[in-house]
Amino acid sequence: MTRGRTVSISSCAVVLLSRYIGNKTDLLGSITDVIGRHAAPGDLVCDIFSGTLAVSIALKRQGYRVASNDVNLFSAVYGRAYLTNGAVPDVDLTQLLGKRLQPDLTREATQIVESLRGTEGYCFLSNPERRLAFGGLVALLRYLETMTADDLPLSERQTFMFDIYCADGGRSSFVSSRGSTGRRNFFAAPNAKRIDLILSQLRRWYQSNLLSESLLAVLLATLLTAVAKVSNTQGTYHDFPRHEQDPRALLPLVLVPPAFDGLLGASDGHLLGVERDSLDFINEVPHHRVIYIDPPYNFRQYTAYYFMLNVLARYVEIEDLDEYFAAIRYVRGQNPADDFTSTFSSRRLFLQSLNDLITRAKADWVVLSYFNGRNHFGEFKTDAGGPGYAKMESLFDSGLFRSGSQEVVPILRTNYQSYGGYRAKPIEEHIFIAEKAQ
Repeated sequence: MTRGRTVSISSCAVVLLSRYIGNKTDLLGSITDVIGRHAAPGDLVCDIFSGTLAVSIALKRQGYRVASNDVNLFSAVYGRAYLTNGAVPDVDLTQLLGKRLQPDLTREATQIVESLRGTEGYCFLSNPERRLAFGGLVALLRYLETMTADDLPLSERQTFMFDIYCADGGRSSFVSSRGSTGRRNFFAAPNAKRIDLILSQLRRWYQSNLLSESLLAVLLATLLTAVAKVSNTQGTYHDFPRHEQDPRALLPLVLVPPAFDGLLGASDGHLLGVERDSLDFINEVPHHRVIYIDPPYNFRQYTAYYFMLNVLARYVEIEDLDEYFAAIRYVRGQNPADDFTSTFSSRRLFLQSLNDLITRAKADWVVLSYFNGRNHFGEFKTDAGGPGYAKMESLFDSGLFRSGSQEVVPILRTNYQSYGGYRAKPIEEHIFIAEKAQ
């Protein structure tokens, strides 16, 4: 029995977020190749601005131990699900759902699992124990994807996503700092209601101590990926189209089972920072062979631009939901308590902060991603001679590094544009590499 929707599973689940400023998915080969020149599997590598964890997960898959950190809570959710976790989480369907729904969901999950066996990302399903555990996870995802309001007690049905972040919601109206008015328009109504149901059920299970840390993390990570795909944004949650819907926002929310290939097995040796300032977290990272640095290069504060994903990641643990959402501010609807002002997003403080980070890092080698895009030092450049590039050259020629070890690797890529009026265009990314002075 399919409860309300047809099965919709892609051949390979995208574990991480693609609609993210600075996402390095397209550059992973180049980045890991550079790191691989100076580190070997088993070495500790620090991904200090981990964001969506694209680099951290790629390094784990190649056998490195990884220290990963970001100020955004959603990054730690991905870390708990796929970096520090090394197993398909066990699911007790009887305890979570009761016996009435279990047979049909298990039958449907078995069909889905069989369709995934041998496809990209799902070779781990050749292991019978992992296949059995994964079947339980898929059944649970199908339940969350198709559950109805009647599956929840009336007292536990929360509707904050629909009420506040959907144009049809009763609390979605805003007044901007300039006096303009409108309604928040992050989600189409069906998806906002679906997100509310899922969050309400996860919160209910969490408060009843029915979810292990790894199971909760995997469920939340799967939800985060699904929500990002159907959000009515141009990539960030700092704003939204005021009077229209992105075509992707009209698609139904689909919880795609995660592709665990390369992520299962022993997960000892990984470190995970949770909403930490990189300048603080780096003090706790022991000696590591390489630190990979991909800092913010402009004014964007990522906890503001991706606040929605942090709300979803935080939701089940919020003590008083009414109090939390009563405190939201700004056109976007963020609780100011969740914001963080990074010194790396300040033109005045950026270079000193970068210098401090490298100085504190107990690293042998530094690998830094840089591109002459819209940054602290200028608008979009097409050459390697912009003022920002010159400042990076000067930093890597400083006494922080062993003389003669410096190298710059150019990589051509398409720039990600999160705002309207611009088209993505080819640009050169630069990977700066140097050995720290001893």
